[in-house]
Parts: sequence; structure tokens; C-alpha cells
Amino acid sequence: MDTGFWVKVWEDDQVHFHQKSVNPYLERYWDRLRLNGDETVLVPLCGKSKDMVWLNERGHNVYGVEISPIAVQAFFEENKIEHDQYEKSPFVYRDSGEIKILNGDFFHLTKDHLNSVSAVFDRAAIVALSEPLRYRYANHLINLLTTGTRVLLITVEYPEIETLGPPFSVRQSEIEKLFISHFKIELLGTDQYLARSAKFQKLGIRRIEEKVYHLQRT
Repeated sequence: MDTGFWVKVWEDDQVHFHQKSVNPYLERYWDRLRLNGDETVLVPLCGKSKDMVWLNERGHNVYGVEISPIAVQAFFEENKIEHDQYEKSPFVYRDSGEIKILNGDFFHLTKDHLNSVSAVFDRAAIVALSEPLRYRYANHLINLLTTGTRVLLITVEYPEIETLGPPFSVRQSEIEKLFISHFKIELLGTDQYLARSAKFQKLGIRRIEEKVYHLQRT
């Protein structure tokens, strides 16, 4: 992962991708994963997302992974969450007990860092990565997750010739290619996104869709 790029994005406060409210697809589709409500949820490339607070308020313990120390500190400060800080190489942990954010490179994550994770929420991880890294990301998830783990995955699709991302266009055919050998894949919904994105309109994008998937590790 181009860690330097994302660290600089946060240092320069170029975080247009950060959503100031809870992701509407998380609210709409989370129940479709048919979870008990007390599972531990992994949020890769989490930034300072309020989605982690939403998940925790619904009974889940949360593990976030984020490369930027600025983003991690901002999450706890903005949400006024008391926490401890300690280091377990190669990560610096910020730990409130119910929400833990591991500050470091997602690709350094191993099963030993996780405590019975049985669900994943990916709103901004796979679309933040270029194509070669998406394959690496998918393989890393496959190795981390155990049978039965459920994933709520959000992607964007647009004509790739029009921009280079991030966010990158990740087509349904690519999702199937990346995950079909180890996951059951269900498309939960598709939504037109262009009218809600000033950024993509300024770039001259003519069409962009968001897609929401439910993946279950087999």
C-alpha cells in the first residue's frame, strides 16, 4: 500500500472522502448480514469514520486499521472517547475497550492481532486501492477471515477512462473474480451516485454507481 500517499492526504487535510455522518448503506443493509449483534467487526482503512461509533452503539466491538496517526487521534478526540495508547509492533493501538484502532499498515495485520472477528465493513478500503493492490487486499482478507465471516462491501463503478481515482472504479466482475473462490457473493443494492458528488461532476464524469455487496466466507 502507498502508505506515504495516504499519510500525506491526512497531513494536508485533503479528506473529501471522509463522511461526516454515518454511511446510509451501513444503516440500510447491516441487518441483511443476519448477525447476532455482539460480533467483533473489522473496519479496514477506517480513517476517522463515524461508522465505527454506529457499529459499537449496536453492540459490536470494533477493530479499525488506519495508517494515519492524525486520523486515529481525530477519531477519539472528535467523538470524545477515552482510550489507552500502547504499542504492539508493528502497530500503535488506541484502545477504548470496545473500539480499538490499530495505527499501521493493513497488510501487516495478522490473525494474532484480531480477537474473533466475524464481520467486516468496507466502505472505503477496496476503492482506495489501485488494481494490483486490490488483488493483494482480497487475498489478505481471505487469509485473515474464518469460515462464516460476513462482509458488507461498498464499491463505486464509473467509466475508467474518465479518471484514475481514488476512489477507483471496481466493477462487479472484478469483485466476483477476487472473491468467488472463497466467498458467497450477494449484490444487495445499486444506487446512482453522480447527483450527490460535486467532485465527480467537476471531473466531467457522466455516470457513477455505488454497489453494496454481502460476502460470506466459505
